[in-house]
Order: sequence, then structure tokens, then C-alpha cells
Amino acid sequence: MAYLPNRGSIYLKAGSSTHLVEHLCQLSHMPTTDSLSIFMNQFADRFKARTNGLIVRTDTADHFITDLVSYGWIRLVPDS
Repeated sequence: MAYLPNRGSIYLKAGSSTHLVEHLCQLSHMPTTDSLSIFMNQFADRFKARTNGLIVRTDTADHFITDLVSYGWIRLVPDS
């Protein structure tokens, strides 16, 4: 899977939703001791505050990425 944030110029290639969340976590400069679950929860809280209440599910990496795609924050790009 390849992903491209809609409002940025960063291209990330990931083999799974979990791998993509790991990339996003690394880019966020979050302390490496924090878990992906903590990252997703913190991200979802900030996203909700900045988007007038849009909810991003954080129970799984698949749901997290699916929600970000559905809101247009991440765009799927075919592998070339």
C-alpha cells in the first residue's frame, strides 16, 4: 500500500495499516517509548479538535487509517 497525505507533500509506502501508523508516529517526533495506541489516541484527539468534531477510530490501525482516508487526510496511491 502506498499513501499520500492530502494536504502535504510526503509520500509514504507501507505494507499494512500498522506499518503506515508506525511511519506517521515516527514523523510526529513522539517519544519512542510511547505505543502506537497512545499515538493514535493523541492524534485522534487533536484531529477531532481541529476538524470540528470528526471522530477517528483508534481501536485498530486499520480503522484508524480507514477513517483518515475517508476524511481525505490520507489518499491511497497505486504502487508504480
